[in-house]
Amino acid sequence: MDDFVAEDNKNPDGYEPFPKLFPYDTFEQTVGPLLHKNEENTWSFKFLVQQRHLNPLGRLHGGMVMTFLDHTLGGTAFHAVGNKPCITVGLHTNFVAGAKAGDWVVGTATVNRITGNLVFLSGELRVNDKLIATAGGVWRSVEFGAS
Repeated sequence: MDDFVAEDNKNPDGYEPFPKLFPYDTFEQTVGPLLHKNEENTWSFKFLVQQRHLNPLGRLHGGMVMTFLDHTLGGTAFHAVGNKPCITVGLHTNFVAGAKAGDWVVGTATVNRITGNLVFLSGELRVNDKLIATAGGVWRSVEFGAS
């Protein structure tokens, strides 16, 4: 399970790979593939837990949980502000349960408020019906190439 198996990740439940936006690999490509889909103007995100995502105890690493929450909430913020790049201002994570290799993790987020260039969101990660993490945070929309 160490290697990405294309067949296992091929459009599960209508999800598609996150597009490669730059001519080089970004962090998302190195930890992915990360998938997404839009249903009725609601975005959700998904990835398959692989051996490389695990901690020494054989469970999904907390750093990957936080990375995927950042991706889920940030991706939702991106779409909420008209597909403008957004950077993370703050992210608070709550670890609820674990996940193991072979699990599909699904992330969803809700926009709670948009004020000026700030987007306030909450979100969660699940494996099937099991809640594994929650988060809240703030993202700031920026002009492309700005930091």
